[in-house]
Amino acid sequence: MAEYPGHFRNTEYSSAERSGDVWDMLSEFAHHKYSVEQWKKYHSLFDVGITNVAQQLEGLLPAHGDVVPVTVKLAVLRTTSQLMGERRSYQQLPQIIEISPGGDDSLFAERFKAVIRSLSSLARTADQQRNTLAPVT
Repeated sequence: MAEYPGHFRNTEYSSAERSGDVWDMLSEFAHHKYSVEQWKKYHSLFDVGITNVAQQLEGLLPAHGDVVPVTVKLAVLRTTSQLMGERRSYQQLPQIIEISPGGDDSLFAERFKAVIRSLSSLARTADQQRNTLAPVT
């Protein structure tokens, strides 16, 4: 998404059976099957990528904390904590899978879905707060 700023804004994801936005679409289509190769493929996303996002989110509060509503501040802190937890979980995933029989794919896929849920919750909280302060016309 960083490659296309604003590209996913107001993206509607809907059909006769479903409705939602880009977060719903990402969550629905985040089907990842575990293998060591797949884990390695996404490792930098969960290591460097999540760290960068968390640092950027943490930087918002000191820079703009005086104008950021409390609900958004809390959402930023919660999201940062959740992202870093998912980062740690992803790093330990091969060891966890090694000692737990079955469920490899669900443990792996859940890491992606948890990150999407966390980011979507923050985005929706910020959108709600923005719309409350300045209704869209």
